[in-house]
Amino acid sequence: MPNRSSLIHSLTGLSVLILLLLLCACVHSPRTGPSRFIDPDLPANQYAGEIKKQKKILVKEKDTARHATAYYNLALLYLSYRNPAKDYQAAQQYLKKSAALDKSITGNYESQNMLNLLDEISSSKTDFNALNDKALKSNKKYQKCTKDNIRLIQENVDLKLSIERLKNLDLEIEQKRKTFK
Repeated sequence: MPNRSSLIHSLTGLSVLILLLLLCACVHSPRTGPSRFIDPDLPANQYAGEIKKQKKILVKEKDTARHATAYYNLALLYLSYRNPAKDYQAAQQYLKKSAALDKSITGNYESQNMLNLLDEISSSKTDFNALNDKALKSNKKYQKCTKDNIRLIQENVDLKLSIERLKNLDLEIEQKRKTFK
């Protein structure tokens, strides 16, 4: 029977995987927004450069609309399945920043779905970490109990041997007593 922590890990992993698949479906569905958004389907080796480019826009530009777009683009880049350094927490933060600056960018169905899925992933990750901590603590308690059980078994064996020796000694004393009478 699999242990509890592996079951918890498997179930949490499965739920995160399902959420990620749904999230990827949202990211790659056709967008009807303006063309100012990047296409997140870049070759894997171009993500770091595109992320730097979007971050430069945040530093150089003063226009909040450009910032909102850059934040949205960063969210798309960090969400892309092709990005070797995907970061769902960063994507969530950038999507929220974009929404705070310009509701027209993130007010659509697709963006709200992405944000909701990212919130679910974040919540699942938090739940997973809490369950993982519990599993680790339980595992430590289990190991301590196992050590205690081994120690008690050894003590029990030692006591049985001592009792056996005492019985033998008692028999020897009884035999000596009979021989002296």
